[in-house]
Amino acid sequence: METHQSSTPWMLQPRQVWRHRVQRAEKLSVRSGRLWLTREGSLDAPAEDRVLEAGQALFLREGQDWVVEALRPAVFDLRG
Repeated sequence: METHQSSTPWMLQPRQVWRHRVQRAEKLSVRSGRLWLTREGSLDAPAEDRVLEAGQALFLREGQDWVVEALRPAVFDLRG
């Protein structure tokens, strides 16, 4: 798993998957395209799925593990 704290844009192609372990709280913002995000579940909290479109964002909490997949070509960034 990789951790990224910059606002450098990331690009994923359809069906491309990226795993992300959140080291500290951050915001994932979709610049273009469409992403499907799944937060891995635990005994305390069940798994969670989200679909984000261009212009939408999601706050990711420290310690969470996310799987991000592009449903269409997508560009997004992370800000810690």
